[in-house]
Amino acid sequence: LYVLMARLMAASGAAAELARAAAAALGPAAPYALPPLGFVSGQVTGSNVASNAALLPVQLGIAEASGLPLRVAVAIHNAAGGLGAGTSFAVLALICGLLADGTRPRAIWRYLLPMAAPMLVLCWVAVAWALG
Repeated sequence: LYVLMARLMAASGAAAELARAAAAALGPAAPYALPPLGFVSGQVTGSNVASNAALLPVQLGIAEASGLPLRVAVAIHNAAGGLGAGTSFAVLALICGLLADGTRPRAIWRYLLPMAAPMLVLCWVAVAWALG
């Protein structure tokens, strides 16, 4: 479903238009939006593959409009999306259900969420390095 949605967005020009609008609105800060967008995309979809399919076309458009090398944008989105997917509500609910020991998603989140800040910082450093 996400791959189909991504193909439709790309073919319709919606992804490119969203990227142009985001890049224009954020100006020089646009490439720094890629890590949090990737993280949230992973959280919403619960899958890094779905995160890539759903938002990567927009992310690449933002990168292109910002002068960020596309390979760097893909790496950043993949890293941030993977972390987001691992902290998604759906994944945590599935893990808690499989454990069947009364563990609640909040308990797991307390261990996983502190990884988000260092990952985002690392991604922002990669953006700054790539932009030179």
